[in-house]
Amino acid sequence: MNAGMSLLGMARKAGAVVIGEDAVTEAVLDHKVRLVLVASDAGETTSERINRLESDKLPVIPLLEEKQTLGAAVGFAKVAAVGVCDLGFAAAIAAKLGEENPRAKTVSEGLAQRQKKAQRRKAETAKFGKKSKRRK
Repeated sequence: MNAGMSLLGMARKAGAVVIGEDAVTEAVLDHKVRLVLVASDAGETTSERINRLESDKLPVIPLLEEKQTLGAAVGFAKVAAVGVCDLGFAAAIAAKLGEENPRAKTVSEGLAQRQKKAQRRKAETAKFGKKSKRRK
């Protein structure tokens, strides 16, 4: 199991993962998912449904691992799709997967930028309260 899959297991323990095609689709429609991972041997229909969910703000990474490996990472027998809800975990997982997967590398760069922006906003809110320095 590579480092990306290990991080996925940690994200599951933290409660930042949605497991299974139906759960991922529902969480995407609720705008809770930041990254979707699809197993290499997922069914054709499943892959098409998940790929239709992809947008500028929601990347979908087709993995090199099979359903059994993806399932083992999150504590199940076989899983075709997993959604990561936390932006920090999503950026870290994409960065680790980017070492082997070129698609994941481009996704990790975009997620890292979004994470930096979110951290900056959080710091501004902590410093200035609800009013940001731009509004004054």
